[in-house]
Amino acid sequence: MTAKPLLETVLGQAPASRQAVTLEGVGLQDREAIAIELADPAGFDRLSYLATVLGAHPVPKHGVMNGQRVSGILFLSETPEDPDPWQHVSADLMHHAAHEIMDYHTRLAAHDVNKRLPMILARAASRVAAQASEAPKLRSQTRQSEVTLHSAEATHEGFFLTRTFDLQHPRFDGTTSPRLTREVFIATDAVIVLPYDPV
Repeated sequence: MTAKPLLETVLGQAPASRQAVTLEGVGLQDREAIAIELADPAGFDRLSYLATVLGAHPVPKHGVMNGQRVSGILFLSETPEDPDPWQHVSADLMHHAAHEIMDYHTRLAAHDVNKRLPMILARAASRVAAQASEAPKLRSQTRQSEVTLHSAEATHEGFFLTRTFDLQHPRFDGTTSPRLTREVFIATDAVIVLPYDPV
């Protein structure tokens, strides 16, 4: 996945502008937020989709930006005692989760994706852990840029994911393989316990 700012992943493009704003209102006094101006109205739909999946809803709010009182829409958690339950989630984990969530936009209802959120977050955590780990020593030194990816599609998008790839890769003899179809089960980190009774 290319490293792209979270807002670009969610909006599909960079916001027209972003500035700090100090919020007003019960429970929000003096809390800082980021006010973004959207370059495209479709961005609000995309942002609303992500917020709904994460259990937030749009609320009209006021704040102070550059010394002036402004109005806008703030996405707040549906849990009143914790208006921002995602503030302690790492940026890397949220970025990976948002990338998967936005892949569903226009195809699946936000309510349905919300039910899959535990697995989406688990897969995101696995990706973050994999990026932080040393790359495994593999028999093949084939780089990703040497593989020709003709197509990639999600063949199952339930609680679990499978993706089907149509690709070609270099072989050990230097030639290119014929087109191959490979199915991949997208999973989280797992531990397997094999009970053994020697008796």
